[in-house]
Amino acid sequence: MYTTRQVMQYRSRRARLVGLLLAAILAAWLLWPSRTVWMTGRGQKYHIEDCRYIQTAGDEASRVTVRHARRYDFGPCKVCRP
Repeated sequence: MYTTRQVMQYRSRRARLVGLLLAAILAAWLLWPSRTVWMTGRGQKYHIEDCRYIQTAGDEASRVTVRHARRYDFGPCKVCRP
């Protein structure tokens, strides 16, 4: 049987861990738009570096942030799913 103090300590630790997890998720979500992707001059999608569409684009591809790509109404590629 657990004492009331042990139960309260467990709940306090669990609440701190949940708070840290939520803070980490929020930080990742806020930083995500600043990661870099690739755009081509031919379409309206942005891609990761290994996408087959970027590999065939050659010199037409330019590296930008997700935020920049979205500002110009580019959407994520359905093949590479960045």
